[in-house]
Amino acid sequence: MSDIYRGFKNFFSSACPNIYRWIEKYKLIIKYVISGGTAALVDLVCLYVFTDIFGVWYLISACLAFVIAFFVSFSLQKFWTFRDNGREKIYRQMSLYFIVGTINLFLNAIGMYFLVERFNIMYLLAQVMMGALLGLGSFLIYRFMIFKKKKIEAKRGREGNLKILIATGIFPPDIGGPAIYAKILCEELPQLGSEVKIATYGDGEIINCGRQVFKISRKQNIISRYLKYFWRVWKLSGWADIVYAHDLVSVGLPCALVKLFKPKLKLAIRLGGDFLWEKAYNRGWTDKSLSRYYEEPKNFSEKIFLLIYRFVLSRSDKIIFSTRWQKEIYEKYLKVSPNKTVVIDNIFPEFIPPEKPSGDKKRILLAGRLIKLKNFARVFEAVKRLPEINLLVIGEGPEEENLKKLAGRLEIEDRVNFKKRLAWPELAREILGSFLVLAPSITEISPNLVLECLKLGQPVLVTREGGFRDKYKEELIFIDPFSEDDIREKIVYLLDGDNYDNYLKKIKSMDTGRNRADLARDHYNFFKNL
Repeated sequence: MSDIYRGFKNFFSSACPNIYRWIEKYKLIIKYVISGGTAALVDLVCLYVFTDIFGVWYLISACLAFVIAFFVSFSLQKFWTFRDNGREKIYRQMSLYFIVGTINLFLNAIGMYFLVERFNIMYLLAQVMMGALLGLGSFLIYRFMIFKKKKIEAKRGREGNLKILIATGIFPPDIGGPAIYAKILCEELPQLGSEVKIATYGDGEIINCGRQVFKISRKQNIISRYLKYFWRVWKLSGWADIVYAHDLVSVGLPCALVKLFKPKLKLAIRLGGDFLWEKAYNRGWTDKSLSRYYEEPKNFSEKIFLLIYRFVLSRSDKIIFSTRWQKEIYEKYLKVSPNKTVVIDNIFPEFIPPEKPSGDKKRILLAGRLIKLKNFARVFEAVKRLPEINLLVIGEGPEEENLKKLAGRLEIEDRVNFKKRLAWPELAREILGSFLVLAPSITEISPNLVLECLKLGQPVLVTREGGFRDKYKEELIFIDPFSEDDIREKIVYLLDGDNYDNYLKKIKSMDTGRNRADLARDHYNFFKNL
């Protein structure tokens, strides 16, 4: 439809350039009149239909027609006339819109009385005069109060495309979810009329990006890296409408410092993980999941990081989370205002699934960076008493040797196979060749591995400490990451053929259509109303 609309505009501007320029100049007023006229027509049509066709008493018909016309008028004025696509204040706007309409009703009656009774003006002319006066007043109230455009959207209207600086810690050829996320936005947002630049840490060559990427080398001390990153963001912030930072520390802190000196700069933060909790768990500072971590007393290092967290969060205009679960944790423990937070769901991967291999009917797959919080050791303990189960562990990391030694102590080394990290489609083949995939992390906010399994239609057991428990509570089977017995019981449950087939059917019926275009569109709508 958008292509047809643009084609018609181009044709009309070529065929009737003078009329087109006049319409463009006064299009807001024209759309305002059309919207009001449409609502009035809906009111009359509904009044007629309810009264003459359905036989409803005319006063009740008038009330019903008024309600319908009100919603038609509000929707047209908000979304079409004033192009206010934001949803966060819609109920407040609707209330104000209703109040303005009610006040207009009384003012119209009072004005009509004075014009007709005191000044002897013909009632039809008096109505035209009052309609024009109230219409002008309402237009100004709608334009500058109820449907007032945000600064970013207004600037975009004056200067053209929305300019977004994505500040990320990693970017391809670096491997990882945040790198892929940033690359998707880099590729998709320009399709919606945005200009994008990237600021990142990295030393590898950027391949096939098509956008300006500014790199800060990691081969220097942390102070030099942060200062150079700060300076790069500082220079690019003069170009950008919005700075979009993808964490709270490595890029969030330099961006918040820039915002400190440029308070009018729009800063949005995306949180797909929790740097401090991950650091604390892997270093042994805590043994709690993320949902309980912020209840505990903190050591000196943690307190320093919490100061950084609070500083960056306080300087941000909006904070994007990938799950409501993490959003509520930050609102509860870090006192983030709900008015500053929004959830934008992650997407399912897009790929052509490889042909499913015959595989091992009793093999369970574990994949990810081999670190403590991934909780693979507890799975080893759980399957010790399941001699029919084999494990395939895919990944690399500091816990690799410890896991190999644990397998030896548990005498299951002949049932555990380690493989280095695999990319697609090799990883997809291993997933499809397994009986079951486990995501047993102590906390996993929005695990990509689970989304990949769902896209492939492959059964997966998911930690209950994460953002998917509320979202997919009816579809997925969740495990207690602190209980070896619970992990083992869930595996045994799926060893039953009927249970396994039912779970497989449920997973295959899930909607996995959310894609990169949806992600970009959600971000674009968010940015333009920031």
